[in-house]
Amino acid sequence: MNDAAGVARAVREALGRLAGEPAGGLAARFTAPLVTAIVAEAADDGWLAPALDEVSRALERVGVPRGRQFVLLGSSASEGASASPVGARAQAVRLRESLSLTAFAHDPAV
Repeated sequence: MNDAAGVARAVREALGRLAGEPAGGLAARFTAPLVTAIVAEAADDGWLAPALDEVSRALERVGVPRGRQFVLLGSSASEGASASPVGARAQAVRLRESLSLTAFAHDPAV
């Protein structure tokens, strides 16, 4: 699955399945608008932005405003150029611009 609409749909469906869990879904897990970190691998294959957008929208629906969310992108130099710390920083910039969501790149060497 590499098209943005398909990724968004799959994430939306997965998040929707959480509502049927005994714990009651995202609303039960996020009971106050705290600062929330979304940790993700710094992949640049077309699925990351739509997936993060769906997660962010779901958090907004349960009361965590976008301004209280941020993305922490992990990277590893052994996983190729797009997952390197430099690639992760570039991906964080793209996410900030496209999603209006604060994003930081973690450099494992620091």
